[in-house]
Amino acid sequence: FRMLNRSKGPAVWGPRAQADRKLYRLAVQDILAQTENLTIIEAGADDLMFGPDGRLAGVRAVDGREFRAPAVVITTGTFLRG
Repeated sequence: FRMLNRSKGPAVWGPRAQADRKLYRLAVQDILAQTENLTIIEAGADDLMFGPDGRLAGVRAVDGREFRAPAVVITTGTFLRG
């Protein structure tokens, strides 16, 4: 971890960290896999499902599976180099 531009004022200081991307990815995947009450599903989203009140109620996957939940997190895939 380094702080760039320290010779200048605090307004232009820039924190920088260097990490092993592969090791970081594996560590985060391990932590998430062990998290209680968290289900990770890798699937292409085909449609959003809404309840009668108009609020998001779930996601329909490309393969037809439907996932209903009180909270839904949608993330981008690797097509954005994520």
